[in-house]
Amino acid sequence: MHNRRGEMHQQQSKSPVHLAIALGAMLGTTARFLIGQAIPPLGPGAFPLGTLVVNLTGCLLLGLAQTLLRTRRLPYAHLLQAGITVGLLGGFTTFSTFSVETIRLLQTGQFIYALAYQALSLVGGVVAVVVGGKLGGQVVHGWLGGADQ
Repeated sequence: MHNRRGEMHQQQSKSPVHLAIALGAMLGTTARFLIGQAIPPLGPGAFPLGTLVVNLTGCLLLGLAQTLLRTRRLPYAHLLQAGITVGLLGGFTTFSTFSVETIRLLQTGQFIYALAYQALSLVGGVVAVVVGGKLGGQVVHGWLGGADQ
């Protein structure tokens, strides 16, 4: 049985998480836009280098953030986790643009570019998350002296 007071309290307790996600997403989408503008498409087939750089960087940072946030005891860790991973990096990376750009490459007959873009994005993304996680482990265990500090 739910009462209005309990439901209101539950909604209020989620408000800071929603705000952290919204603020992170605002920063992430703005950064994605600026980087996309700064890195023009590559070559005559308009290979979408900007989106590739953004997505691979986002994957690297996600691996790093997940490791650091999981192993460090930080105040407001749940807000940082939501704001950074879901908000900032979720807003920064873009699967929809990746998909549209792949279709555009295919429609213009750039089959090799489309295949390379797919392979670099998918394999590179997984590798970048793993590398980011390893870097995060190095930060925690090497530079910061362990996870209990």
